[in-house]
Amino acid sequence: MAMALKKTAGILTITAAAGFIVLQGVNAFAGIAQPITKDMARAKTVAFEQAVNDLSDPMTLISFMHNHISDDAEITITVSNAATGETADKTPPLEISKEDYINSFVHARPLIDYYKADVKMVDFRYDPKTNKAVTVEIMSERGVSERAFNSSTKCITEHELRDDVLTSTKALCHTDISFEENI
Repeated sequence: MAMALKKTAGILTITAAAGFIVLQGVNAFAGIAQPITKDMARAKTVAFEQAVNDLSDPMTLISFMHNHISDDAEITITVSNAATGETADKTPPLEISKEDYINSFVHARPLIDYYKADVKMVDFRYDPKTNKAVTVEIMSERGVSERAFNSSTKCITEHELRDDVLTSTKALCHTDISFEENI
C-alpha cells in the first residue's frame, strides 16, 4: 500500500509539474503580462546613467530614450533655481513632450564642461492588478556652464512593459539647481 501511495504521489507530482508547464505556456500565448520586477527597473536606471554620461556618442542616449519612453508620455517638470530665485511654487509646472525631453539632454550636454550624472533608483512599487510599476529616481548632475553647478532631480515615474521593453509612460520631476560661488 505504501508503494502505491508513492507511485501515486509521483504520478501526481509529474502531472502537476506538467500541468504547470502547460499553464505557463498558455499564459505566454494568451497574452498574460510578465510582471515588472525591481531588477528590470534597476537595469533600466543603470543603462540610462551610462547613456547620459556617454558624451562621445549622443545617438546612444537618443536611441535609449526613444526606446524607453512612450510616444504619448506625460512628462511634468518643476524647477527651483537658487541663482534666479525660481521656486516650484512660484513657477508653473512645465509639461513637455517626449521629443522636448530628449532634446533637453541632447542639446544641453555639449554646452556643459566636465559633465557627470549619477542616477539612482530609490524606490520601486509594482501593482500586479495593472501590471504597472512606479519608481522614484534621483539624478544628480554636475558640470560647468559659465559657472560650476549642481542639480538634483527627483522623478516619480510610471512604467509599463511594451513589447518586452520597460517603458516610461508618465513622469513627475522636480529639479533643484545651485551654482558654486566664486571665491
